[in-house]
Amino acid sequence: MTHTFQIGRPRRIPNVICDCADLTAPDGHLYTQDEIDVKSINNPDRSMSTIDWDNEKKNKFRKNVWESIRTTGIGGSETGVLLGDSHWQSKLDLYYNKIGQLPLQDAPEPDTAKQYLFDFGHKMEEFIAEQFSKRFFWDKYKEIFETAFSEKYGEIITVSKVECFRDTNMYRCPEAPFLLADFDFLIRFTLSDGRTLEGIFECKTSSPYQITEKWEKGFPSSYYDQVNHYMLVGDYDFFVIACAADNNYNNFYAHLGFRDEEMDKKIIDCTKAFWYNCVAVKKPPVDLTEDVQSALLTYEPVTDSTVADFTKFPYAREQLRLYLEKRAEAAEHKKLFDAAAEEAEVFKSNLARLLNGREKGLLSTSEGTEYEVVHSVTSRTTFDARQRAKLVKDRPDLKDVLEAYCVKTETPKFSIKKVKPVTNKANKKNTTQGA
Repeated sequence: MTHTFQIGRPRRIPNVICDCADLTAPDGHLYTQDEIDVKSINNPDRSMSTIDWDNEKKNKFRKNVWESIRTTGIGGSETGVLLGDSHWQSKLDLYYNKIGQLPLQDAPEPDTAKQYLFDFGHKMEEFIAEQFSKRFFWDKYKEIFETAFSEKYGEIITVSKVECFRDTNMYRCPEAPFLLADFDFLIRFTLSDGRTLEGIFECKTSSPYQITEKWEKGFPSSYYDQVNHYMLVGDYDFFVIACAADNNYNNFYAHLGFRDEEMDKKIIDCTKAFWYNCVAVKKPPVDLTEDVQSALLTYEPVTDSTVADFTKFPYAREQLRLYLEKRAEAAEHKKLFDAAAEEAEVFKSNLARLLNGREKGLLSTSEGTEYEVVHSVTSRTTFDARQRAKLVKDRPDLKDVLEAYCVKTETPKFSIKKVKPVTNKANKKNTTQGA
């Protein structure tokens, strides 16, 4: 279905799961702010002030409920993982998060520097939204956005007012219930004739050393996946994504983008496959290169030895389990394949005999498909290592000539085999003698 850009078109409203200010519990009960307050008043050891205790309990409660809801679908920031555009998480990490199992329990303590970045970005959201509303009329954005809107909607558009506002709801997509979304902000452009255009407003932060390179002409692809996810769930026509780096006026960028039906399909296809083929049936995704790279960057044991110790490396244990499972499955299939191939050879030999010395036979199936039965003889001359050694022995004068024409290649080979238990015979003998 083609997405239509029309001012004032009826927008499909997504299903509201909860208001993130008054959160819904996993059992479906909607907790009001009063109920959250009641659950937060118990501070048995009075280790902190009542106000601080209340705030900590409330925040922890909200976080736990919010995270439990997030496991019921794919959020906007997670779509980039499935499309291969995120460096924060792998598909396997996302899978274990959604099924409530995190096998990487032996990982290092949380990265406080990374948490600082998340906290900084969250606190900056209000500032970025406020600044864009002002800078839209101060800077170049008004002219650029009005031109883009006019081309997309097919009429001259003049913006008279811009408003960025919070939407604290969490939504579920009606057409794809495995898609969830909670937005930073929404943005409303009021036109000169009083009509309005509403879309997604996404806030980001960046390093002052990277913002020009990454944001001057566009923005990171994982963010594109995220805002397209939001437009799909909320049924919006456009998004605005803005980024600030520091207190430098020039280190602020904003971009306007529009809904793309091909991107809608791409998001639905990849998230649907992941949800129903992996999460719903609890079958880990197979994405070796990406997942191994992620694990090595985060959890690889550091050692100077040529032998890597995977003893306390849960990711490696999980990969071994999957390897053994798939190897057993492949062995079972191979038995069936070998039996079928052997029977097929019998039938082929019967057809060959029907040629009775002729080079070719023609026949067709009951459906009308034509086949040829061909008898041919091929010959091939080989010169393997054993023959080469024999030649060098018989004609040692040709050794240098052969070396000059030989090409040496090295092919890495990996194998996995069960280690036999080591029995200490000497200790066993000593024990026997002592007895």
